[in-house]
Amino acid sequence: AGVAVVQPTSTKAGIITVDAQVDAKSINGSPATARFVIANNLEVTKVADQPRVKAGTNTTFTVTIKNNGPADIAAGKVITLGELPGTGLTITGYEVTSANGTATGTGNSATVTTNSVIAVGGTITVKVTATVGADAPSTITNGIKVWGPDKDPGTDPEDDKDDTPPIPVDRESNLSIVKKSDQTRVKAGENTTFTLTITNDGPSTIDIGEKIQLTERPGAGVTIDKYEIISTNATVNGTANNATVTTTAKIAQGQTIVVKVIAKVDADAPTTITNGITVWGPDKDPGTDPEDDKDDTPPIPVDRDYNLTIEKIADEARVKAGETTTFTVTITNNGPSVMEIGKDIKLTERPSAGVTIEKYEIIGNNATISGSGNKTTVTTTAKLALSGTITVKITAKIDDEAPENITNGISVWRPGKPDTEDPDDKDDTPEIPVIYPLIQAVDDIAETKTAIPVTVDVLANDIVTKWDIVPASIEVVASSAGAQLNVEMDGKVTYTSSRDMIGEDTFTYRVKDVKGRWSNTATVRVAVASNDLDIPNIITPNGDGKNDVFRIKGIELYDKVSLTIVNRWGNEVYKSNTYNNDWGGLGLSEGTYFYVLELLKGGKVEVQKGWVTIKSN
Repeated sequence: AGVAVVQPTSTKAGIITVDAQVDAKSINGSPATARFVIANNLEVTKVADQPRVKAGTNTTFTVTIKNNGPADIAAGKVITLGELPGTGLTITGYEVTSANGTATGTGNSATVTTNSVIAVGGTITVKVTATVGADAPSTITNGIKVWGPDKDPGTDPEDDKDDTPPIPVDRESNLSIVKKSDQTRVKAGENTTFTLTITNDGPSTIDIGEKIQLTERPGAGVTIDKYEIISTNATVNGTANNATVTTTAKIAQGQTIVVKVIAKVDADAPTTITNGITVWGPDKDPGTDPEDDKDDTPPIPVDRDYNLTIEKIADEARVKAGETTTFTVTITNNGPSVMEIGKDIKLTERPSAGVTIEKYEIIGNNATISGSGNKTTVTTTAKLALSGTITVKITAKIDDEAPENITNGISVWRPGKPDTEDPDDKDDTPEIPVIYPLIQAVDDIAETKTAIPVTVDVLANDIVTKWDIVPASIEVVASSAGAQLNVEMDGKVTYTSSRDMIGEDTFTYRVKDVKGRWSNTATVRVAVASNDLDIPNIITPNGDGKNDVFRIKGIELYDKVSLTIVNRWGNEVYKSNTYNNDWGGLGLSEGTYFYVLELLKGGKVEVQKGWVTIKSN
């Protein structure tokens, strides 16, 4: 028997029956059925729905699957898709938009199941959703592969594939900003700091080298000084109210940049200050674009602090006991704050013994003063700027019995500081000499003859200015050589010149008052005339105090005087080798007697002879 082979063909898919006959009789195995499967060829096209995409946002692609035949695709057939996303793109979903199929899938794989016949040339449209990574590169691509029904992507080649051209990726970063004051209270005239926290709210990651613009909005009394980066992901450069932050690392969504802002609180700042900030993200122009965000601090209380210095100067180099004197006090505000109107400054005088404070006076129109004794209060009537001064004139009485030197100190306390605490500053004058109302000793004149004593009442013309004179306190300050001076208890001075003095001689003296203070030194000028020898020729020793002795004027000029008296018979009745005008004819009767007078001076002897009569009355 022979073998018959039958090979049927068909241009259509389906089941056919083949009945092979020989001589009108079916051969063995006939009739038999055969199933014909027609493999469809699919074409795929992918188009980006947006010509540009934004990093960190979603985007979509339209996929068109075309049946290129050779047969229709029946309902219920499964088409397989394989996504080929580039870097920075994540597939998130699939949806058939042409109503002739359904899509299911996760990640980069999906299946489309037809729910109606897809004729040759017919299409299925699928919407693919994807997320552009926040840190996506500057362009992305997205490819796709398609496998027709009854094909295995694991073993069969794809029917078709397509890739989008590179799609530009734009970046958009919306920033938010928070500003906080680092101090709950600030001081006028000092620095303060603020912390800025810039947050990238996305959707895009901020690349390295991107610039963020800041504009400070300080309130009255605040001046921006400088900026510092606290985090390590950026640098900052700026002056005054404008600054630029440049990223040195990528700033992902939710990450922050921290900036420290240093500001000066004005010395004359108001009672509260505020400080605002505005931020613009990369590629935004503060001049034309709206800000990303802004923030303002709540009002921040401003405290004031003052450091005061004080200087006291005596207006007189010397002061007079019993009189008034003045001192000039200068109070300086060394800040850091301007002192406001109505602030009280405490002063305490520290006068030494002999000084009594009498009154205070403001020199100028920026303050008033009240107080008595050693304590007073200065109240500002105008603002006192940094280095501004208040000048106070202090009048004091110098006691009559003040010591020889006085001083006057002062202490100052700033507003709000109790004077029980250490003062802000203090100052003391150097020692100031005290001039007392001393006796005014007045020069005197006198006349006498050589070696003849003269008594001068030197105090008679002296002037008592305050305290009485103590007569016995006279002190001879200076006199000529050989002159003899004797001070009496009543204040008179007896002067005896030297034996060779002729002309003007002087001596000086001073005297104390009852307080023990010396007067000035006065000069006594004595006119000393020549003292010629004058020998009397009669004595009357009767005790009446007149001519009772043989007084020879001028013997004071000689070094030694000898006297011999003889009677008329030549008998010696008296002899003295050191005669001192003391012979009174004692025991002799009335009558005439003769004398021999020997006068020694400078080694030479002069002899005088003559007579003298003794009479009783």
